[in-house]
Amino acid sequence: MVNQLTAGSSIDPWPETILPEPETTISAVATLRADEVSPTTVVTETDERQSEIRELIKLIGEIYDAPADLALAIARCESQYSQFADSGRVLRGRKNPNDVGVFQINEDYHLVASKKLGFDIHTIEGNIAYAMWLLKRDGSKPWRASQPCWGQITKS
Repeated sequence: MVNQLTAGSSIDPWPETILPEPETTISAVATLRADEVSPTTVVTETDERQSEIRELIKLIGEIYDAPADLALAIARCESQYSQFADSGRVLRGRKNPNDVGVFQINEDYHLVASKKLGFDIHTIEGNIAYAMWLLKRDGSKPWRASQPCWGQITKS
């Protein structure tokens, strides 16, 4: 199941289907899967790409009614708004390689649940959308470990 996100849609915390059929879909950022990028491909998050990711966080955050300022601060601390490493593979955590993507979502805790809900956390859109869903449901609790970083940003 692939989620289509539509501005103004309401989200049930435990949906059978995440969103209704869209009238307008989000296509601000191309979706790239880690397995579609060869090991020699370099996909670095340029300033322009990071800007697109920030805009996508705001847009998807609005759809999920998640706090955009908090989401942006978390993404900045977790990945500097990057989904992919210089190698072209999905960005993985330095301390825990099971943390992936823009929001460093942990595969051990969230991969099965995210797939069941129709999110692919290995794509830019899927990682952001699942993070917004988590923020709406659980607040900042899943990112408690990085709070010393993003907590300073949200205070300023």
